[in-house]
Parts: sequence; C-alpha cells; structure tokens
Amino acid sequence: MVIVKTHARPPKKLSKMTWYTTHNRHVYFEPNLLRYSQKAAEIIVNSLRVTLQKKETAVFVPSSGKSPKIVYQILYREYKNAIDWSRVVVVQMDEYYGIPCNDVNSMSANIERDLVHPLGIKKYIHYFNIRGKFIQSLEAYEQLIEKLGGIDLVVHGIGQNGHIGFNEPDSDWTSPTRKITLTDSTLKANFNETNSHFRESYCQGVTIGLHILTKAKHSILLISGKSKNEIVEKLFSQTPSKAIPASSLSLNFLVDCIVDGDSISLSGKIKS
Repeated sequence: MVIVKTHARPPKKLSKMTWYTTHNRHVYFEPNLLRYSQKAAEIIVNSLRVTLQKKETAVFVPSSGKSPKIVYQILYREYKNAIDWSRVVVVQMDEYYGIPCNDVNSMSANIERDLVHPLGIKKYIHYFNIRGKFIQSLEAYEQLIEKLGGIDLVVHGIGQNGHIGFNEPDSDWTSPTRKITLTDSTLKANFNETNSHFRESYCQGVTIGLHILTKAKHSILLISGKSKNEIVEKLFSQTPSKAIPASSLSLNFLVDCIVDGDSISLSGKIKS
C-alpha cells in the first residue's frame, strides 16, 4: 500500500493537488477491498481509543452509505473487545426526511443493524421515531452535539456529486443541520431498481450541516468504486469550493482519506 502524507513531499504527479498543501492530511491508496476496509477499521479504533483516554465518552458520527459496510463488519469481528464501546455515543449524520427509524430502507436502521447493536453501543442519537416524526428539532439536535463536546470522529463516504452527509453541491460551508432537497444523482445512487419507488416518497433529507462536520476533531473519508473516479479527481485537483462539499474537509484539523483501486485513476499513477 502506498501512503502519501502531506508533511512529506508529494509525488510529482500530485504536486498540484490541493489536498496535499495542508498539514494533517493522510491519503492511503489500497487496491484490495479487504485491506482497504481493515485500514479504515484500524484508524477508527485507534482514534476512538485515543479519545477515550482523554474523556469519558467519544462522539462518533458514522456514514451509513455503502462504503463502510465491510468496515463495520471488521469492527465487530476483530475489534469488539478493543475498546469499551458502551462509552461511544453514536450520532446519525443524515437521513431521508420523514422515514420511520425502523424502516429497512432508513439509514437509522442500517446503522442500528450494522454498528450499534453488534458492538453493544448504548447511546444512539437519531432523527426520527418509528412514526417518522422528529424526536427533537433540528436546532436541538445540533445543540445536543455541541453539548456532548462536538464530534470526535466522523466517517464520511462521498457521493458521485461530491456530497458528504446529505450536504449537496452548493451547500454553504457554514450551513446548519437542516432539511434539504436531494439531487437526482443522489437518489439514483441510493435507491436501486428493487426500491426505486422510494425516490418519490423520500426525495428530501436531513443532515448535519457542514458548519458542524468541519469542526470534527478527526474525519475519515472512504472512497470506493469506479463511479467515484471523476468526482475524486476533482476533489484532489481543484481548489476547495461549494461545488464539491467534500472539499470542505480542507477545514478539518485531521483527515484520513482511504481510496480503493477502482475509485481513482490517479492511484495507478503514483509511485513510491
């Protein structure tokens, strides 16, 4: 695996990449999906372990997309006893507006099934109840995150249009936790042929805003799949802007980006 760190001189092919101009940016290229997922799991556990050495609880905002599913399985198989997961508070990042938390298509149910229940996490903060009604206002949701001390660790996937969470392109970097209309590309990527009828029912979402996400003490960006090739090349080569919400990670203190072999053609050009 080739590891490129910002405090080292970047390879010539990457010399113009904005990502490499800031300290505390670590980019890992791993063509093997299992090793890619193992690396992500290792970084997650190490980050939470360090946080729990400093404070009683760690606030963890996980992605509920497709990229981290294997990562969460590895956390259960290999790291269930590595830390005290009961001291980890999981906060939901995004959700389809008005979907019951126990609906199999909800992100809440995915996080509950893949992460919260297997690891024995005791506190899980999410948006909606079983009737699809807000448990608390979005303003109160954001205030609760701040009351907990902010986000210690967030795991992001990236949309084909560059979104993180449900912060779609042109989202302001000071945007609050809010309701948002989802783009067609997001809906098509999230709903396959078997559940495409949900596109009309859940064409809006709620998301933690970039104002809060960019304050996370540690951010992990997971990038996998050939469909991400174009947006990831833009992310790494263009000046950060509202057009690519994931580029707001340039504001974060510490970012680990893990890229698989399919999602970015640049990885094939890098030589150690």
